[in-house]
This record gives sequence, C-alpha cells and structure tokens, in this order.
Amino acid sequence: MEYFGIAGSYKEAGVDAYKHNPFELGWGYGVRFDHDFIGREALDKIKENPARKMVSLEWNKEDILDIHASQYEDGEPYQDISEPTHMNPTDTKVWHDKVLEDGKLVGISTGRTYSVYYQRMMSLCFLDIEYAVEGTEVCVLWGEPGTRQKRNTCDCYAISILQ
Repeated sequence: MEYFGIAGSYKEAGVDAYKHNPFELGWGYGVRFDHDFIGREALDKIKENPARKMVSLEWNKEDILDIHASQYEDGEPYQDISEPTHMNPTDTKVWHDKVLEDGKLVGISTGRTYSVYYQRMMSLCFLDIEYAVEGTEVCVLWGEPGTRQKRNTCDCYAISILQ
C-alpha cells in the first residue's frame, strides 16, 4: 500500500500529515514577526508552544541484526532494511516510520542511514517535545502495515540545527 510515494509504518491520509513547520525543523531562527504574513498567527502560537522537535535516533544494533537474520529463517521475514536500497535514485518513495512510547505515537522517523563514522544506523525524527530529550528511549516501528513489523529500540539524541 502506498500513499503519495510514502513507505514505512506511518500511513496517514492526506498530505498535511507529512508537513512540518519551521520550528520543528530547527529553522525558527529565520521566522521574523516584524511584518504581516499569511500564517503569522499560527506560527506565533507554535513558537510559544512547539509540539515536536527534530532529533536524531540511534537504532539498536541487536534489533537491526534480528531484521537481517529474519531473511534467512523460516517464516515471514521482516521488511529488508539493507542499506542503501532506500536511497536508490530510481526509488521515489520517502520513508516515514511510527515512533512509539508504550504503544503511543510520539513521533515520526524520516528515513534511515548507516553512519560509517559512528558505525550506527541513524534517522532523523520529529518527536513530541516531552520525549525530545537526549537519552530518551523510544521505538521505531519497522515494516509496512500488513507485513511483519519489528519494534526497534532507539536512543534519542537531541540535535540543534542553527538554533
């Protein structure tokens, strides 16, 4: 099942569910309130009380190895997590996965990548503000709806982008 070329466990109807505001993106420094503009009132409210913040997630090695191992075991394997297949230039899908805390949706992970420098799988995540604290443990739900899914334990690392 595919929505707007979106892959991953997070599937919401409507394109608005995939939009982010400049404060979530860490671009709040560029918003000026010294003039009138469309959306000013909404952005002013968001600035005072942001709902989410962009952070980085470090995926748990054992969970990733379990996904890889499932490809060689009997039964339904997890969706392939090999790198860099999600970055194939002919693949127009964008990855969005649910981020959960005790089964509650607390964020959206966008894509994933293997960091050669850190030797870790990482992703950017728009995480509810109360969970966007370095060291917080959350779970990324890996796998398309209707397939075998894996809850990947991730540690949150708060990041600052030009703030």
